[in-house]
Amino acid sequence: MTSKKRVLEAYFVERPNRFLAKVRVDDSIVDVFVPNPGRMKELMIPGKKFFIRENSAPHRKTNFDLIGVIHDGVLISLDSNLPNRFLRKLLDDHRLPFFQNYSRVVPEPRHYDGRFDFRLEG
Repeated sequence: MTSKKRVLEAYFVERPNRFLAKVRVDDSIVDVFVPNPGRMKELMIPGKKFFIRENSAPHRKTNFDLIGVIHDGVLISLDSNLPNRFLRKLLDDHRLPFFQNYSRVVPEPRHYDGRFDFRLEG
């Protein structure tokens, strides 16, 4: 699972809403999509170093995603979908011994009024 999209350093300016942040890249202020709707108040501090990934498409309102932040010297992923994408790849490739006998991975199956991350069949 790799991405060929460009990753840039950026510095946090503000977060007008749950899914939008403004960051400084060089001398420009850029709007970026925030893929994690959590508040993250301890991370969203003006001047804090973040990483953004180029992700432009005609239907998008921004050309970048906010993907990571350095906090207390540790790189933290901000993409709340990333863990499930990693797990899906591992399950599809039969890389987890305990789950190798399942033949089908169903993402986000409905369960009453909610959803599970995965249903394994077979």
